Amino acid sequence: MANPLTVCNCSFSTTDATLFPIPGPIPQEVEELSASLNSFFISANLMTGIIPTELCECTTLSSLMLDNNKFSYSIPAEIGKLTNLYALYLHGNFLSGPIPSTLGQLHLLKSIEVSINYLTSTLPIELGSLVNLNDFLISDNLFIGSLDPIFWQTENMSLVFIDANNNQFSGHLSNRLFELPHIRSISLSVNCFTGKLPDTICSNGGVEFLALDGLGASSHCPNSVSVPFSQVQLFNTLEGTVPNCLFELENLTSLHMMGIGLTGSLSTEIPYNSSLQHLVLSHNKISGSVPTSLLQKSFEIFDLSYK
Repeated sequence: MANPLTVCNCSFSTTDATLFPIPGPIPQEVEELSASLNSFFISANLMTGIIPTELCECTTLSSLMLDNNKFSYSIPAEIGKLTNLYALYLHGNFLSGPIPSTLGQLHLLKSIEVSINYLTSTLPIELGSLVNLNDFLISDNLFIGSLDPIFWQTENMSLVFIDANNNQFSGHLSNRLFELPHIRSISLSVNCFTGKLPDTICSNGGVEFLALDGLGASSHCPNSVSVPFSQVQLFNTLEGTVPNCLFELENLTSLHMMGIGLTGSLSTEIPYNSSLQHLVLSHNKISGSVPTSLLQKSFEIFDLSYK
C-alpha cells in the first residue's frame, strides 16, 4: 500500500516566546520521506548548514519553505528534480552563489522568494520558461547583469509581482517587463541601471505599484554618492522626464521615482487620478510649478522635495 502524502511543518512564529526554534542542520535521513513528503515547512528556526541534496529526492514536494533560518552555501542544482513544486521560499538566509539554471525545469512554480541572501551572478535565462510564475521576489542580494533575458516569453508569462530591489542589475530597464500582461507590482529600486525609462512603462494599465527609486543608485555602482539618511545615491542617474502617461494608469496607487535624475517640468495636463495615494519624486532635477491636479488631491504620501 502506498504511503499517504505527508506534511512536515516545523515552522515557528518568532513572536511566540513560548516556542523554541529548532537548531542544527536538516538531517540527511529526510530522503527516507521521498515517496510521501508533500510539504516541508521549517520557517523561522535556527537551522544551519547546507540545503541537503537528499531533500531534492523528495520529488512529491509541492511546497518547500526554508525561509528565515541560517542556511549557507549555494542552492543545490538538484533542486531541478522537484518538478511538482509550486512554492519555493528561501528568503532570509545566508545563501550565496547563483540561482541554478535547473530551477527553470520547475514549470509548476508559482512563487520564488529568495530575498535577503548573498546570491550573486546573472539570472539564468531558463527562468523565462516558468510561465506559471506569479511572484518573483529576489531583493537584497548581489545579482548583476540584465533582467531582460528572462522575459523572452512575455506574452505567455503569468508574473504578477517582481521585487528586485537592492541588487546590482545594470544596463537599460527591460521594455519587456512593462509589457507583461498580468504584472501588478514592479520594484526595481537601488540598482545600477542606466539609460532612460522604457517607452513601454505605461503599457499595462493594470499596474498598481511602481517602485523605481534610485534605479542607478546602488552603493556597488561606480562613483555613486549617498543622499544622507536614505539608501539613494546621486551619481548614476537616468535620462528623461516624468512620463505623463503614468498619471493615466487608473489602477496605480503608488509611484516612487526618487533620485533617478528626472529633468524638465511636470505637465500642467496631468489628469486627476483618484487611485494614486503615494507619489514620491524627490531628489530629482524637476523644475516649474506643481500641477493643479496634484495640489487638489489628498495623498497619503506626497514628496517633491529636493526637486
